[in-house]
Order: sequence, then C-alpha cells, then structure tokens
Amino acid sequence: TVVPDEGSVPARRAFLDVSRYDAVIGDFYSGTPAEGVARRVSDLVPADAAPAATGDSLAASVRGVSRRLRGDLRPRVDVVYAGAGDDDASITLTLDIPPSGGPDRVERSLPGCETGCVVSAIRLRRSPGDVALPYVLTRLDFGGTDLLARPWRSTGRNFGGAPAGPLEVDDGLMMAARPRIQEAVTDQGARRTPILATLSATWPDGPPLLDSPGGDDRPAEVLDQLPALPLVEADGVLADLPLASVGSPPTVPAAEVLVLAAADTPRDVLDAVAQSPGAGPPRTLTDVEDSTSLETGATRANVYALIAGFCVLVALLVLASAVARQRTLHRREVASLRVIGVGLSASRRSARWEIGALGLGAVVATLGGGIAGVALLLGNLSLVEVPAHSVPLDVGVARLPIAASALVAAALVVLVGGRGRVTSSEQSRPSLLREDS
Repeated sequence: TVVPDEGSVPARRAFLDVSRYDAVIGDFYSGTPAEGVARRVSDLVPADAAPAATGDSLAASVRGVSRRLRGDLRPRVDVVYAGAGDDDASITLTLDIPPSGGPDRVERSLPGCETGCVVSAIRLRRSPGDVALPYVLTRLDFGGTDLLARPWRSTGRNFGGAPAGPLEVDDGLMMAARPRIQEAVTDQGARRTPILATLSATWPDGPPLLDSPGGDDRPAEVLDQLPALPLVEADGVLADLPLASVGSPPTVPAAEVLVLAAADTPRDVLDAVAQSPGAGPPRTLTDVEDSTSLETGATRANVYALIAGFCVLVALLVLASAVARQRTLHRREVASLRVIGVGLSASRRSARWEIGALGLGAVVATLGGGIAGVALLLGNLSLVEVPAHSVPLDVGVARLPIAASALVAAALVVLVGGRGRVTSSEQSRPSLLREDS
C-alpha cells in the first residue's frame, strides 16, 4: 500500500508485508540506492513486538502437568488486546482439563479485530474452587497465528526476585501453583512502530511519527535512513503493513494498493487478483520499464549512446585509413634505413616504441576528454526528465566506464597502428627504392 501524500516527506509512506519480502522481492534492489532495505527490512517486525493479527475468533489449548486424583482444574485465560482506535479490551476463555491431565481446547469469537489487533497481555488463573495445580497454555491461535511463538515476560516476582509465573516452557506458558493470577506481557516496552526512512525525511516538530494506513499518528522508531526506499523512491518512509494497520482507524486516505508478485507466481493466482474489484491487468517488469522510459524520455539517452557508438566507428575508420595510407611510406622508410646500415630489428623496435607512445596518448586523451565531458556537459544535458521524489541522477565521474573506454581506445590504436607497422624483410628490401624511382 502506497500513500503518495505531498504534504511532507514523512507523509509519503509505503507499507509492505515484511513476512513476504524475501519470497517476492529478494535481492531485486541489489546495486541500487535501495539495496540497504534487504539488510534492515526484517527489523521492521522485531522479535519482541506485540503479536498482531486479523481475524474473528480466538482459540486456546491447555494441558495438565500430571494426573490428578481429586478436584477440578478449569483454567481461565484472559487475553488483553488493542483493536481499532488503540483501545484496550479483553476476552476470557474457560477450559476444563480432565483428571488424566490431557489437553483441552476452546474457541470464542473475537469482535472488533477484522482490521487487526495487537495482543499485549495474557493472564492465567483458575476457576473458583479449583485445586491449586499448575497447567500449561500450549497454544493461543488468533487469525492463524500462534501468539505464543513470540517472547513473553512474567510481570510477577517471588520473594527471591525470580519470575513468579507464568513460566516459559518448551510447549508454551505454564501457570505455577502460586499466585492465583499470573500475567505475561510482550517484552516490548513503549509501543513504537519501527520504520525505514529516506535521507530527506525529517520531523522538525518533535520525535518521529508514522501516519498509519488509516491516517492516525503513532510514535515511530527510525531504524535507518537510506538514499531510497521501495515505492516512495527518494522521499518517504517504509513500515510493515500488518503491524502499522493494528489499531488503525477504518478510514483509508487516498492510497494506491499494489500487489507485487514473484516471477514464478501461478497464472491462476494472477488471474484471481486481476479479477478483484478495481484491479487492472497484470504488468510485467518489462512493461513497467517501457512505461518509465517513455515517461522520462530515457529513449533520448539511448540515442545519445548510439551516436557515441557511431563516433567510435568513424574514429576507427579514420585511424584505419590513415594507417593504410602510411603503410607504403613506412616500408620505403625501412628500406632506406637498411641501405644506410640500420637493420630491420632496429626499425621494428622503433615501431614498437612509436605504437606504445600512440597507445599512451590514446589513454591520456580518452581519460582527459571523458572526465572533462562528464564534468562540463553531463549535468547540463537533458538526457532524461527526472520525476519528483525520484533518486537524482548520478552525474559524477564514473571511474570504471572511463577507464574501460581508455583501455579500449588504446587497444584499438595499438592493434590498428601495429598492423600498419608490420614489415617483413621481403616487403622492405632496398630494391624497392629502384622500382619506385
């Protein structure tokens, strides 16, 4: 979900389902200004965050610790949660563990969580008249999510300062024999939504805030600031959609809902999404690239590149024709030198020095011309139209391309010029001078 608010940079916000980031996007942004997102995106949902989910029912499963000989053991599980408007509410599930200590499960409807809720506390107790025996809450299902998969911390302490219960065990939370009511909370401290922000994002009026998908402000923790982020480009913030939606008002501002699909997504899934109300036909990455090229005029940059390629071909033809014209003259010069006693090996050695000097000159000329051209022209040429909020074009000197161009130019000069200086003993014999005369 993208909210392209133009009021300020933090108001431009994108929300992703972080749990699916690796499967859908993976390393797509590697080598781009947004490549740092892959390193930090998992931190948008910290391990100690309050469990968030959507659904209309809550189910609890318990078991006894051992067989009991007498009395009842009817656990009561109180779940404290925050729904729309961030108001706390609670629901109680009552279970009945048989004398064998076997498991029991109960499910209740949970109103007000169709758009998401955050569970902040679990209280374990027994029904009045029950025996004071421990039991284990093995599972707490909400919207297909086991809330016990998150870390929980007991709020009670015994005389020695150790947690009084409930205690984390291998398969859940165990209520100890004492005290009568035991509470566990998510070990998260103050609720602050983790976000990633661009370098341009600032909050001059106070600490960072995030506008939820419903438009309400909530405290935020800026994990990192990067040159660019997915969907909002160079201006905006990024947050986890499920976490930011919890407690958000049901009203939705002007937003763009995007479904990003991996390349191997089955066709029937794409068709089902395309048939949803308000959805358009699927667009491939190639379609998006072509559309972007047309909107920004990037085709003009390709024309400039084509012109530069033709310039290289023309320069190569000029060099080849010049070498071809001088080839006969060079052979006569070598023949003249042989008449006065200068051997063929000395002429070849001199030719190699000449070709080396020309290659070095080509390197210097290419480096100097490339650097001067980039510094003086590239920033002033309207190659493409950069849209608002986009990452600025890097018009600085790129060392690798210019160095590669210099090496290619030197190689062409050495190959073509060297070929024109190749002279055998037969081709440079002194008798050629008499024939020419």
